[in-house]
Amino acid sequence: MILNNCVAFIMFRAFLILGGICTIYGAGNGYYGNEGYSLFAFSDIPPPDDLEDIALFKPTHASEPFNEGLTKENAVNGIFNDNMYESKLELMHPWWMVDLMEVRTIHQVQIFTRQGCCSHRLHDLEIRIGQGLVLTGDLSSYTLMSTYKGPYDVSQGHVICSNLRGIAGRFLAIKKVSSDVDHLQLVEVRVYVAKKN
Repeated sequence: MILNNCVAFIMFRAFLILGGICTIYGAGNGYYGNEGYSLFAFSDIPPPDDLEDIALFKPTHASEPFNEGLTKENAVNGIFNDNMYESKLELMHPWWMVDLMEVRTIHQVQIFTRQGCCSHRLHDLEIRIGQGLVLTGDLSSYTLMSTYKGPYDVSQGHVICSNLRGIAGRFLAIKKVSSDVDHLQLVEVRVYVAKKN
């Protein structure tokens, strides 16, 4: 069973619950059902201690920024303030991408957005993973890892998008797919893969 929707958490937890489905990191069982609990086995994913973020300081690509200070590389610089990537005003379907420099199996993506203002702009996202560089904004050739409907609220902490089995790729992309022209604002994006032995 694959969890393929994003959820928001105030802190990193040992389990995820979404729509009646509970998935637990590592080996074990999960349960499903709104009325009673039925146990089932599921595919293991690496526990949190076995994952590492590999996006920090990697090359990035994106839609045109709002200004010269809110550029694409800000989303992987490790700084958690308003030093972020923000897309240009009135831009339809803005997108952002990180090049991981090698193909890895991605299990989880964490998205941090602006807290002081306008956090509601984070909504209707697709998180996709691809093998080759695409700069046109048409990311349909990439595998869909997760979606996040939103809208985001600061009380939710940050958004976590997980895939139990993981998806292999070199490029991780985030795209707004709503019909409005809200900015895409990314303070930090973390991409988690299993640590190499």
